[in-house]
Amino acid sequence: MPQENLASRLARLHPLDRLSEEQRIILADRGEFRRLAVGKVVFEKGAQDTAHYYLLDGKVRLRAADGRETEVRSESETARRALSAKSLAQFDVFCHTDSVFLVLEPMLISTLLREAPTAGTGSQARDADSGPEADQDPAYATVMAFHEDLRNNRLVLPSLPDVAMRVRQASQQPDISLADLARVVEEDPALTVKLVHAANSPFYRGFRAIQTCEDAIVRLGLATTSELITVYTLREMFQSRNAALQARYTELWRHVSDVGAIACVLARRTPGLNPDKALLAGIVHDIGAVPVILYAEKHPERFRDNDLLETMICDLQAEIGSELLQSWNFPSDLVEAARHAEDWTYDSGEDKAQCVDAVLIAQAHEWTLQGVEGVPPLDSLPAYRKLAGGRLTPSQSLEILDEARNDIEQLRGLLA
Repeated sequence: MPQENLASRLARLHPLDRLSEEQRIILADRGEFRRLAVGKVVFEKGAQDTAHYYLLDGKVRLRAADGRETEVRSESETARRALSAKSLAQFDVFCHTDSVFLVLEPMLISTLLREAPTAGTGSQARDADSGPEADQDPAYATVMAFHEDLRNNRLVLPSLPDVAMRVRQASQQPDISLADLARVVEEDPALTVKLVHAANSPFYRGFRAIQTCEDAIVRLGLATTSELITVYTLREMFQSRNAALQARYTELWRHVSDVGAIACVLARRTPGLNPDKALLAGIVHDIGAVPVILYAEKHPERFRDNDLLETMICDLQAEIGSELLQSWNFPSDLVEAARHAEDWTYDSGEDKAQCVDAVLIAQAHEWTLQGVEGVPPLDSLPAYRKLAGGRLTPSQSLEILDEARNDIEQLRGLLA
């Protein structure tokens, strides 16, 4: 089908109808057309596939755990919205006839939506909170309002805490003295206590008890001090006065802490990979969820349905998180970890392991331990083949984590 004809067809799909004709041509060019035969599985319940599947032709069935099935036809109203493993987590989705899908990555859709025409910029522009689509689908209106606020700089993104920024800047100065860096940290007594506690923990073993901030920095080193201070200050962002959102923050911190701890342990077995940087990469890999939760706190009337919050986090956290880390001047390998942490097939193109590789495998282990379905076999992932010098097997990977169980528990305690 010519791109122009397909682009016109995309105009009836949501939220692609918000895009300009030129943007839909871009989607038609960058998307993947996937033809599946009758009976083929699109995705299984619990799958971690992040892509959006638009049914262009054919019929699919959604099978719930109790065996009940629902049919979706390409010409139906339901097919105007994408099928995704996240929003249909409780269903197996399979083709009832030969079917054709346009498969799009959410980051591409999100990026184009941010650049889409807004009210007053063209004859086809519409306000994100008005029009029949917004009336029929409040979730659609919320997503569009979020994109419009972000595009017009009305969405307040969190800033890196001042002390973390100053410690990171100071630690990168070639002539910085340990005493000068200690004075920066000591401006926050609570951080000083945490840093001394970390230096005395079994994970950062020493021969004597540390009592001062400067001695803690001597034991830990400038780089580790900088990473730990960043982690401790980021923890303060995960707070809300709303009980339901605080519960979501608590679960988010538990997840990133576990991923960070496991990534750190894996990095210790991988030549050339900095364990403390891998720890921080694990902590920030889902940082993009924080602005979405902040938005939900500011607009509680839009988020009465918790599924909407989870869908927006899934769709936006990679894009928002990578942009947020860039605005904080974080190194590119940490930005890469936030951008690709949910993409099992991602390959950095480097022969040596990167932070994103440790995060991907750590997340696979963490989700497996939590009983999450749909995690692909470890040895099928490009990241897996780079850890521990490329010598890992699935059983060895589990053995490493089992042997390092105490280290992981100690790190969890430091991050709690």
